[in-house]
Amino acid sequence: PRTIHPVSLQAMSSTWLTPSEGIEYGIIVGMQGFGCVCCVLLWALQQLASQSVDGKELPQLEWVKDSGFWIVPMPFVPALMFYGVLWRNQLSQRKEAFAQSASKGNEQKKEK
Repeated sequence: PRTIHPVSLQAMSSTWLTPSEGIEYGIIVGMQGFGCVCCVLLWALQQLASQSVDGKELPQLEWVKDSGFWIVPMPFVPALMFYGVLWRNQLSQRKEAFAQSASKGNEQKKEK
């Protein structure tokens, strides 16, 4: 029989949240953020189109009334959170690498 080795949740989550080399997560976060803005905008337009002002509806927004278009870009919200964490980790790694290289540079200058 095959033995199954338990994988800790911490080890599994740490690999999921480790940025990959060569990927610029800031660009991805920007695109996901744009999708979130579109989602909120479509939701606001639908809410506005569903309201009547002084008993009159807005004919310009008839295309969005009760459409549910805002649901389509909704997956951008959790993706923004996920890639935001990856971007934050990437920036943290870069900052640590810069600090280490700066401290090594200072040590080399002191040795000379």
